[in-house]
Amino acid sequence: MGVIQGFKSTDLIGRIVFILLLVAELFNWLSMCMSDWGLYDTIIANDKNKAGFGVWRKCGNQEPDANCEEIDGWRLPWYGAFQAFAIIAFLATNLSLCLMILLMYIPQCSRNKDIVVCCTASCFVT
Repeated sequence: MGVIQGFKSTDLIGRIVFILLLVAELFNWLSMCMSDWGLYDTIIANDKNKAGFGVWRKCGNQEPDANCEEIDGWRLPWYGAFQAFAIIAFLATNLSLCLMILLMYIPQCSRNKDIVVCCTASCFVT
């Protein structure tokens, strides 16, 4: 079964879920790999002095050295929980997409209720 044939043979809800999972996967990888998600002012009077922060590090915007600093291992309990939940969401989204591909393109898996339940639960977790 080809890619287009498998996509066409899936029902409408399956197609919508697959497309949403592809978009989620794109944002998933971007969020885990980018160095900063947001900016904050380090000195209010100087608008050029901003630092960016992400899941794993924070970086300044000074040339030539951005002065990046690893955030992993900080003693802030809420930030450790945030990193843990980010990893769980990353893994669950990857699992959801893999299971959805199995459901769409492998005929033996499309009739397997365990895979359907696992894919549904993984989608709800993320």
